[in-house]
Amino acid sequence: MVDILTNQEFSDFAVEQIHNVDVATTHHGEPSAQVCDLLLNKNGKLYIATSSQNPFFKDLIKQPKVIVNDYKGNGTMDSCGFSIRGTIQNVGHEYIDEIF
Repeated sequence: MVDILTNQEFSDFAVEQIHNVDVATTHHGEPSAQVCDLLLNKNGKLYIATSSQNPFFKDLIKQPKVIVNDYKGNGTMDSCGFSIRGTIQNVGHEYIDEIF
């Protein structure tokens, strides 16, 4: 049986149950990825946080198109995986109080 989730339900699940995701972009035309925490689901958008001093931050700013991947579960038949294509936007410290 497959449960059908709304976008809101899926985003809540991703933040609350999966939390750690792989975020992939490019660095000088080569793949670049880092594990990030999904910290907030607000207004239909997922939010991560990283330091502006992190080299990956610079990759995200230069190439904001990303793929976010992860899964939850053990084994092929007992897991749920997902991939989301999206675009990163730097929101500065706008949601910092809600995240931390």
